Amino acid sequence: MRAEALVATQGWTGLLRQAQSWAKAAPDNPDAWSFTVRAAREKKQPDAEFLGWKALCRIDPSQRGHALGLGWQLALHQEYDEALAITTWRRLAGLRSGDAKAQWKRATAYLQAGRCTRLGGLSSDQAKT
Repeated sequence: MRAEALVATQGWTGLLRQAQSWAKAAPDNPDAWSFTVRAAREKKQPDAEFLGWKALCRIDPSQRGHALGLGWQLALHQEYDEALAITTWRRLAGLRSGDAKAQWKRATAYLQAGRCTRLGGLSSDQAKT
């Protein structure tokens, strides 16, 4: 595959161009977006990386790494509430019931401390009830 050869030779400009074309032609292909993310990170193009993480989360929301990548990008874009919400809810989905309860308490504490205004699409008033 040409994309892998570009990674091996660190041809980030060519890889980004190829991956973005590939993602445009096949928007539900996680490989296209993964290569987009990698090349955009190496080229220090956070907007392209952000779009890649959003697409990866849309394609396969069960991948915890995708949620963490998107959460990081949301924080870099100063979208702190959304970053906290997405990483907390994705973690809750993959935890045992006891762990989920602890995470819910942590998220509720963030709301009460005013560190975020919504949680998983709920406003702070809705989440507190």
